[in-house]
Amino acid sequence: MRKKHVPLLLTFLLVFSFVVVKAESAEPPIVAQGQDGNLDWEVRDPLGVKLGEEFSVIFNFKAVLTLHVNHVNVTVYGVIGPGGEWDYWKDSWGEMGWYEGSRLRKTACFTAVEEGGVCAEILYSYEDM
Repeated sequence: MRKKHVPLLLTFLLVFSFVVVKAESAEPPIVAQGQDGNLDWEVRDPLGVKLGEEFSVIFNFKAVLTLHVNHVNVTVYGVIGPGGEWDYWKDSWGEMGWYEGSRLRKTACFTAVEEGGVCAEILYSYEDM
């Protein structure tokens, strides 16, 4: 059994223009994606948001092979606190079997209260089964 520890630090700046017309699609476009041999991931975020509007950052994962997941942690950082303070949102999964082709999704919802950027981070560790 091969053990894989992948500290995938995905830090990217998702800058909102706040003057661009709100994206019309129900699901925001992909802003980052990749594959680590056994795990596909993508992050979705809207292209433009107006002040006062709600927006979501969506994390999607798909197992390419059957895995035992030790942990998957997702975090969103930025001016997402009330009144435009710098804050963060975290969620995670841990200790579970993840079968080939299975998908997991985490969605973080915020209200744009100040112009600024948002960063996302994904950290995970798994073992091949």
